[in-house]
Amino acid sequence: MSAVKGFTLIELLVVVTLIGILSTIGIVSYAGFVESAAQKSAENTLSSVALAQQEYKSNNGRYYTAGPTSTCTPSVTTNTEVNKNLFADTQTENLTQNKRYDFCVAATQTTYALIAKHKTKACQITLDQLNSFSRPGCDG
Repeated sequence: MSAVKGFTLIELLVVVTLIGILSTIGIVSYAGFVESAAQKSAENTLSSVALAQQEYKSNNGRYYTAGPTSTCTPSVTTNTEVNKNLFADTQTENLTQNKRYDFCVAATQTTYALIAKHKTKACQITLDQLNSFSRPGCDG
């Protein structure tokens, strides 16, 4: 008589458990990579806006700002305003279609702060006229 060969229930449960643990680790890591990439994309967009600010100042003698004060709150509306006034609507993909960050420009005659605020988290990235980034509330 030959013995039946195969896996026991315990062996199958161990394998399924290991696959579940590895999947969980992979999903958490992937989410971190996606968020990190979104943050880096927002920083790249801020760098593009900084270049546009320099061009705007060369053409107009002052930095672009949406209002009379040197503060702003990032929103879909400010995305559109920055896009319209600094890029002549050529970078709608970066500013108005960004799914994770909103952007705005706070400026005076001689200084500016470019702000990207995460739509659902406390992360806010700021780039000033000295090309110095600050990332309060952001991981990493």
